[in-house]
Amino acid sequence: MRGVIVKRFVAVSMVLLLLGGTATAEYKAGLEYLKRGQTQKALAEFQADMEVYGSYWYYPAYMSAVCYMKMKDYSSAMQMLREAESATEKSNTKVLDLAKIKTLEAQILVNEKKYGEAITLANKYIPQAPSNLQGSLYYIKGFAENKIGQSSKAVND
Repeated sequence: MRGVIVKRFVAVSMVLLLLGGTATAEYKAGLEYLKRGQTQKALAEFQADMEVYGSYWYYPAYMSAVCYMKMKDYSSAMQMLREAESATEKSNTKVLDLAKIKTLEAQILVNEKKYGEAITLANKYIPQAPSNLQGSLYYIKGFAENKIGQSSKAVND
């Protein structure tokens, strides 16, 4: 089940990011590697992009977090999300960017079996997230509620 969530989340993230603006050669190469399941190579490309853009563009840090999550290095993924979150402070699309970051963070919390924290985070960001990300947050929240035996809450969400 978790594998389906991760694949769905990566696919949605990639579409959203490609629609969101221009991408550098490293970034595009990273996406291609990620599509092929070459996570280490993808991470190297996103990290190279981070060196160029630093704290001005959140996508490379965000996608680095996706790579770390796929490699089950959750502490590094969370560190990359903090960097991505910091970069959103300078963004014209802060609300959308932050919603993407928090959705990935909730997924990482589920992967770490921190279901209560994932539910709390989802509850906080569902009201302010765009509808496509609200759906992802509700899905993550329902999955987490089901895992901790709150099936009736999961059904009602």
